[in-house]
Amino acid sequence: MRSSGFRRACVALVACSFVLTACGSSGDAADGKTRITVNCMPPKSAKVDRKFFEDDIAAFEKKNPDIDVVAHDAFPCQDPKTFDAKLAGGQMEDVFYTYFTDATHVVDVNQAADITSYVKDLKSYDTVQQQLRDIYTVDGKVYGVPRTGYSMGLIYNRGLFEKAGLDPDKPPATWDEVRAAAKRIAALGGGTVGYADYSAQNQGGWHFTAELYSQGGDVVSADGKKATVDTPRARRCSRTCTTCAGPTTPWAASSSSSSTTSSS
Repeated sequence: MRSSGFRRACVALVACSFVLTACGSSGDAADGKTRITVNCMPPKSAKVDRKFFEDDIAAFEKKNPDIDVVAHDAFPCQDPKTFDAKLAGGQMEDVFYTYFTDATHVVDVNQAADITSYVKDLKSYDTVQQQLRDIYTVDGKVYGVPRTGYSMGLIYNRGLFEKAGLDPDKPPATWDEVRAAAKRIAALGGGTVGYADYSAQNQGGWHFTAELYSQGGDVVSADGKKATVDTPRARRCSRTCTTCAGPTTPWAASSSSSSTTSSS
């Protein structure tokens, strides 16, 4: 089975300028409305997503006729090459999208507003996993709302399990069991892959990072100054993946006939 991949968890952060705009200062338009800017509008090529985005804006403006939402079409939503420069120059949109790894940084440079008093009005806020909400809570104050979160997992092909004499109702629960099952499935021949870890479209690094996290490792040192991908723990993680794939199957390959694959 083919994995849809592991993507970054993201949030929409409310910039400090949103507070000023909400108070009716520099964000006031000539028609008396409060004007706010929002980034990450889907490109025109993504017709369905863009329509959803536009419909959301229309619904919001209908409910809040005194607010004019100006959306900016940008892809990627957060460009690492310009993100810090826009923050430093005060040119970030009033509501903007960022990766969860940058949340604390945005707060530290005073470019995110405290929205603690507003999240109580978000009916679905309490349904978001606490560990995700905690990422955007600094010193007891909420600065962002999680937008998207993904989890890693294994997908297995029940049909191939049965062909290999394995019980599809008892999938592997440990890496040793994954390795044993993959070996039996690969033995079916015909190019059947026992285990594959999808890495196309730059997803291999995200998979490896998550797999390393799951084994207690990290990709950078605690002070954030040194890469830690070449450590005994990271090498053990890599060996786990390669041994599951087997000696003739490259790690991070993918196949339509593979039995188990790392997935989001």
